[in-house]
Amino acid sequence: MSKSYRSRKPKHNVKFPLEDRIFCEYCHKFMQKDSLVDEDGNITYCYSCKSDEDQPCSNKSVRKEWIERKVAEITAESFLTDENIRRLADIADQDKEELEAEKTVCQSQLEEVDAEMRDIVDDMTKGVVSDTKRDRLNDLETQKSELQKRLNKLEFEMRFASSENMTLILNDFKSLDVTELKNQILLIKAFVDYITMRDEAITVYFTYFSECVEVPIPIEERAEFEIDVI
Repeated sequence: MSKSYRSRKPKHNVKFPLEDRIFCEYCHKFMQKDSLVDEDGNITYCYSCKSDEDQPCSNKSVRKEWIERKVAEITAESFLTDENIRRLADIADQDKEELEAEKTVCQSQLEEVDAEMRDIVDDMTKGVVSDTKRDRLNDLETQKSELQKRLNKLEFEMRFASSENMTLILNDFKSLDVTELKNQILLIKAFVDYITMRDEAITVYFTYFSECVEVPIPIEERAEFEIDVI
């Protein structure tokens, strides 16, 4: 006999790495994070369609653990091939010069902002104070913060900007244990753009090379991941 479930908002500390990434091919909307409670009070975390009540979607809710593990498996096995690793490593070399040029520009802009801020602070310590100077100093502090964030991001990206480093990193990704949630999150965030879902198959679309992989869902696995909400 089928259990009945009621939906409730998931707890804030539960991570849903596929939020805004699972597209339903029936109602043409992204499935949303959800938690379902059965009559015994047991909670099942999942992704569900939240279509209008007058036009309910026929797609079933999908168990969170199953779909996240499956997408991570597909990514490690079908996308992180030796050929794709070589292609991504080549891109890293091409990006290196662009990143270095942008870093130089950001550093120059940061030096200019620092110099102007010092001049304003010097004026203010000498008693030359005005609303205009205060407003300008606030603007410069905002600019400095944004430039520093961009520099930090560039420096992080430059760690990967060589074919050797990229190859090592990608092979580490490929060998991750996909049964662990933290590794599933790493793989999904790094390589998965979105996925589409219907009863008989899921299709994973990757961020790079406009590639996608369709994987049939065996009948014996459907009971493992599908949930009827009554």
